[in-house]
Amino acid sequence: MASCGNEVPLSENEEKGIAEIKAAYGGQLSYELLDSTTADGAKKYLQFKLSQSDVLEKQADLLELKASNVAWLFFKNIGEEKNKYTHLKIILMLKDKTGDSRIYSIQELEKVKAKIPVIEQAAAAIQSGNYDGFYELFPQDIRATVTKENLINFCSSVDNEKGRATGFQFEGFGYFFLSSENKQLLNLAGFHTRARESSPFGVFVDADMPELNGSLYSIKFEY
Repeated sequence: MASCGNEVPLSENEEKGIAEIKAAYGGQLSYELLDSTTADGAKKYLQFKLSQSDVLEKQADLLELKASNVAWLFFKNIGEEKNKYTHLKIILMLKDKTGDSRIYSIQELEKVKAKIPVIEQAAAAIQSGNYDGFYELFPQDIRATVTKENLINFCSSVDNEKGRATGFQFEGFGYFFLSSENKQLLNLAGFHTRARESSPFGVFVDADMPELNGSLYSIKFEY
């Protein structure tokens, strides 16, 4: 069920976003619009609070990832509505009263939207076995030391262990500052369904690079 605090009028797109959250996590979902004035200026938060979710209870060790996914499920459905608020605040509560709280700016979510094609293309390449476009996502300096054959062998090792990848589902994101290169990296994460056992899959991309090709820094088969 979903409930509204602070009388937030919702558009059709916003309703779709809330429906996706409820479909993915069940439980009890409430939302309200909050105003805040700080030294950085006025901010408007659309806050979601999710509790009594069996999905969260089963994956309590991944609450940070799940919070980002709740924000993404809502954000990907909206258009001009995003101008109504500056941030999305996600509060996840477990039955034992512990939980997690995260705040995502609209600008951060815009970067996720721009880079989602990187993980989608990489995941599709692993499923199809066509690594040409996947390899081009890496910058030239990485391709100078890692061959396409290295990439294929690395990915194939997971195929051999868990079976061929047959599908992919995006699960969330996080930001990581690479101090050695003074870059902000975006970690996009999800999982492949496979013939024998599903497996996590994630990528690190340059969050500020406008192009897709050359923005992929690394991949991993874990959360």
